[in-house]
Amino acid sequence: MSRNDIDRLLWDILPQILSDIQMKNRIGNYLTELRKAGKIKNQTKRGNESNWVSAVD
Repeated sequence: MSRNDIDRLLWDILPQILSDIQMKNRIGNYLTELRKAGKIKNQTKRGNESNWVSAVD
């Protein structure tokens, strides 16, 4: 799942009082938290394209 896919999925769930930048940061923080917990991993092949997948089998 790409970062854009994740953004679209979570955008309407986040509080609308947040600015666009705050929403983007909150999603990024959540992805970082999941990555550090070993629940997801990034399979980036090149550049800034992120492809997040479950790390749990």
